[in-house]
Amino acid sequence: MALTTQERLEAELGVQSSDLGLSEEQYSSRLTAWATLAEETQPDATKRYQTVKVYLLRTWITNLSRQVEKFRAEGELTIEQDTVARIVLLQGDLLLAQSAAAVEVPGLASYGPVVGCWGVE
Repeated sequence: MALTTQERLEAELGVQSSDLGLSEEQYSSRLTAWATLAEETQPDATKRYQTVKVYLLRTWITNLSRQVEKFRAEGELTIEQDTVARIVLLQGDLLLAQSAAAVEVPGLASYGPVVGCWGVE
């Protein structure tokens, strides 16, 4: 039995709608929109899935980046560092997905902020 895109993303990345700051309905709608966008540019089914994964990972990184800003402002340095570490892992997944989808990307900075610690250990 073939997995749906949502099931596959959940299995591979452990992502849920709440990770993206979305309700289940919003998440489902967003996946449909991403799949439609991917179909417009990717004739190959495997590359379409990787393109959807790229969209999801960019959204997830952006959501986490907003949280990092909030934690910095609140002085929650440990939570900030943990969140930044998660972003770094997701950026690695993003690069792999971009490579598999053959998405031409000039750099990560074009798609969202690059978040790093302020040297606080």
